[in-house]
Amino acid sequence: MAGMFKRAEPFIDPEIGQLEHRRGHWRGAIRISPFGSISLAVPGSKKAPDDDALALARSAPDQFEQARAAIVAELVDHGTTLGDDVDPTRTAELAPAYVAVVEL
Repeated sequence: MAGMFKRAEPFIDPEIGQLEHRRGHWRGAIRISPFGSISLAVPGSKKAPDDDALALARSAPDQFEQARAAIVAELVDHGTTLGDDVDPTRTAELAPAYVAVVEL
């Protein structure tokens, strides 16, 4: 019965770093430029994170970078952050402000 509540050993991933099993998930952080560290929760057993979920987490920074232009275009199209009076010729200049509102 004593081993029932034993905390799982941290899992070290060569790309993501240390993950700790808490509240049913493996928790850690990944870096998403230009935002810095973003919280990460990966499903899995108490022994290790799920392999597919871990692979998806590793690919998140690249996927975000690939989708960034589309995200900016959609935000500009809808005037989400700066209102409907945004000059479309300033899209590249304003792109960092638009992307900054996106939460993963």
